[in-house]
Amino acid sequence: MWLDTSKNRAKRLKRCWVAWLLDTPIHRGCLFVTLTFRGDGKNSRDAIRRFIDRMKKEFGFKYYFWWAELQKRGVIHYHVVIPDVVYIPKRVVARLWGRGFVKLVWIKSSYQIFRYVIKYVKKLKKRYQQDYGKFHRLYRGMRIVGMNRLKSFDARIIKLPAWLVGVAEKVREIPVRLGSVWEFSWFVCESPWRFVRAVSRLGGGWLVELVWVGIRFYPKPVV
Repeated sequence: MWLDTSKNRAKRLKRCWVAWLLDTPIHRGCLFVTLTFRGDGKNSRDAIRRFIDRMKKEFGFKYYFWWAELQKRGVIHYHVVIPDVVYIPKRVVARLWGRGFVKLVWIKSSYQIFRYVIKYVKKLKKRYQQDYGKFHRLYRGMRIVGMNRLKSFDARIIKLPAWLVGVAEKVREIPVRLGSVWEFSWFVCESPWRFVRAVSRLGGGWLVELVWVGIRFYPKPVV
């Protein structure tokens, strides 16, 4: 099987968004925040995490979802969705961000926020495929999506690889990733895919060839 890394990156964002929507109560709408950098943001890998921590400490919210995007000028910026919060002054958000321009949009209903973000997801699917090489070159190792810890089983299982969903449904337990293995309460399950080779794509990204060797289960080691 050949895996297109740029398409896979966009699919991962979509799966995370669906999982977050399924797990998050939205009653009074959402605050949609756009965060930009004055410079190129290359040395600001932890900027979004620090911003979220400051916002949580200042306003006490529990749920959030953010993703990275490339502007037309080729510089990263972030979008953040925060549900069910009271009015937050723009000047306070700008102070807590402190790295560039801030834009706030209040979206009143869960249906509107769903449509609003799905529009971005569709755009990102195309943009990540087209600009993946640029994104990867400029912001190597940076995450493209983040959220609060999911709680429900149905939401957490959406984020799993397709081959592991059936296993998790059978044992009704979400595995914890430990290096190259997945540990359940009573066995260890290795990834059934093995790397063969990678081919660089023109314009950025990689085509990765994988071979299926089958799912293998081992007794959990006794510590």
